[in-house]
Amino acid sequence: MDTPLGMERLLALRRVTRALEELVRAQVREHLTTLTSLVRPRAVLGDFVQGPGKEAVRGAERVWKEVQALHDEVAPKAPFNLARDLAPPLDIPGTALEMAAVEYVHTAARGDERKRITVTKPFEWILSYSAHGPGRLRELVADKNRDAAELQRVIALAIVLHLVLKHQPGVGKVFADLRMPLETRRFAEFGDLPVTVLGSAVPTLRPPDPVLVESTEMTGTSAFQEIVDVDALGRLRDPFHARLLEVLQQHGEAASK
Repeated sequence: MDTPLGMERLLALRRVTRALEELVRAQVREHLTTLTSLVRPRAVLGDFVQGPGKEAVRGAERVWKEVQALHDEVAPKAPFNLARDLAPPLDIPGTALEMAAVEYVHTAARGDERKRITVTKPFEWILSYSAHGPGRLRELVADKNRDAAELQRVIALAIVLHLVLKHQPGVGKVFADLRMPLETRRFAEFGDLPVTVLGSAVPTLRPPDPVLVESTEMTGTSAFQEIVDVDALGRLRDPFHARLLEVLQQHGEAASK
């Protein structure tokens, strides 16, 4: 962003960001509601997931072994420190997809001052099955009297979502074609747990540290939301349209006429 970013411009960009976030989030939620059936755990795990009736799925045993292997790799380590075996069938109370904004901690510097700020990315979300998202995971990790069975379920469901998408690559392509790319990430606060993140085409940026510190002082918080990068947004192009033009050019001027 070439234009200097003062408080007045920051406030204007915040308003734009909120308006765009409301629009994009509503569209993403609508798509997720439609696509939920494509990421049912039983689609790849069959009867290894608790549910009514029988649902035999070819290769389900192999996928379940992957679930157990990832669980055994992740659960005993920090921050979970969970000593429990994962046994089938897995109880999944709900399979609706929920989204929570991606957050990270940034240490901003202004002169000799240092301030830890929790930064939110407004157009990137962690996907999870119903009521088993990052907020619930943070609560369980912080609770000394936590429910170990519940913590195990949250960990297992993150792993299951990761593997459901891995073993159904066509689903990821559908999301990508809708400009909602999916990827697996690891976050320091969740150790080696594979976390599914949904993105969008809307670019954002984090202002310079002095602006961050001044902004949080004005709001009286240690939280900040990234703002839309209007310059990058103006350069945004549709990949499918670009592919169509490429094919057209390959067939020469006669076809274009």
